[in-house]
Amino acid sequence: MNRIRLRRLLDADFKQVLELVQDSDVMRYLGNQQPLTHKEAVAWFNEEITLTTRFAIALADSDEFIGICGIKSKGELHDFNCFVRRAYWQKGYATEACHAFIAMANVIPEINEMEIFIANDNHASQHLAKKLGYVAFLPSHSDRGDGHLYRLNLAEHP
Repeated sequence: MNRIRLRRLLDADFKQVLELVQDSDVMRYLGNQQPLTHKEAVAWFNEEITLTTRFAIALADSDEFIGICGIKSKGELHDFNCFVRRAYWQKGYATEACHAFIAMANVIPEINEMEIFIANDNHASQHLAKKLGYVAFLPSHSDRGDGHLYRLNLAEHP
């Protein structure tokens, strides 16, 4: 039985989204590595709610919003991201959400591969990426520090 489902982000999710993006532990490896201000969170939410390739992660039994999963396309680059509220860490929800999203992305013809930057000290994301079949292919540097770009070729994904 699936414990989560991916669905569109709803206006009703805003309070939990605010909790997510204003948590310094959650935001440690995202964006500018700082919790978003209320104004930034509103702007972020208003953009996210319009995207067709980013989904809310919700508990299957209660529909409670627990995170975000999906891609933002930047030209031909499909930048993958998945993050959950801290109360739901280390319970396998991110793994389930990633598998669900990858299964959906596998049938979108224009998406052949997805990439993600993971900082060298973000061991949890490195572990999850490898479990999902992502391969580190290029040492990289971003505003989040040193790390690697990881790539998942959807044609090679089971």
